[in-house]
Amino acid sequence: MLPAVFCTLLVVSCADDAPEYLLTTISFQGVVSDAEDGTPLEGISIVITEYESSDVDKSSPLMSATLNTSFDGSYVFATIDKEPRVLGESFFEFKVSDPEGSYLPVQRDLFMSSSSLYYSSSSKSYRVSDNDFALSR
Repeated sequence: MLPAVFCTLLVVSCADDAPEYLLTTISFQGVVSDAEDGTPLEGISIVITEYESSDVDKSSPLMSATLNTSFDGSYVFATIDKEPRVLGESFFEFKVSDPEGSYLPVQRDLFMSSSSLYYSSSSKSYRVSDNDFALSR
């Protein structure tokens, strides 16, 4: 009788763990500014691409989006899925560049996982604020 009780508890425990790794919302926001004087930069291009953590060659993007900074140097990126997806181990690549060529480009990778401080299991979201970039000439 003891093995049957153990199996039942194990199944219940596994079922309870699944929802904490669901994800419906991903968002990033920040400001792009001049590294020397802190002036916000308008019209800077930001390409955000998501990859599986195992895709070290960055050959198979899961998604990609391009946006530009506003008059105050800020940008906001957000995705909202209708159905929750299981949060897997992935990372986001940020390529920040000045279309006019006055500033040097910057690239940064941001790893995403369920153990990250940016992940909230209660809201099923991954939110990074203050993802700022300072560009040099």
